Amino acid sequence: MLDLIILLGIAVFIFVKLFDSLGFHNKKQERNKNADYFLERLKKDIEDEQKGSADIEIASALEASLSQEIRNVMDKVRKYESSFTADKFIDGANKAFLMILKAFADCDKGTLKLLLSKSVYSAFEKDIESRLVTKKKMTTAVISSTVSIKNASIEESNVMIEVNIHSEQISFVKDDLGNVVIGSESVTKTKVDVWTFSKVLGKSDIWLLSSTSS
Repeated sequence: MLDLIILLGIAVFIFVKLFDSLGFHNKKQERNKNADYFLERLKKDIEDEQKGSADIEIASALEASLSQEIRNVMDKVRKYESSFTADKFIDGANKAFLMILKAFADCDKGTLKLLLSKSVYSAFEKDIESRLVTKKKMTTAVISSTVSIKNASIEESNVMIEVNIHSEQISFVKDDLGNVVIGSESVTKTKVDVWTFSKVLGKSDIWLLSSTSS
């Protein structure tokens, strides 16, 4: 704070002396008005600068806990997407996790096509078609979910980020008569999934789920 006050004082002093050197000795009111304006602008610029620095520090706090290899991938992604951070990716991955589970249970192939790679979509589609043929209905309720970055790699412009997803779920499948044939309507299970999201930098805006394992 002291440094900021000193900086502002020096700036205003220089500004005022500049006005004097340009022949505004007898225009004290105008000089003070301009000095006040300059002071307010400088304060705002410094506040914005400090806010930006704080945002960068907060955003990089999570990345500081990751391995150097993963951080290097994050830096490469930022060359294409300056606002990219590990925090934003984790938030997006968690939302995608919830959307994909819901779409899979609801047999919503349209949503899945937007979020899955071709190979993963093909596997999901087979399961969906099987349920439709046998008139089975799946229900999945996610009680909680936590995402953490496990690994990251980049090959040319294709970046892949692997995450661990810990979740508490109630999941079950009923037959056409309403009987539970898989899972339980009342038992909450803890699951750990490993999902990999990928995208082509500079060409795609959407991270696609490219592989899954449990």
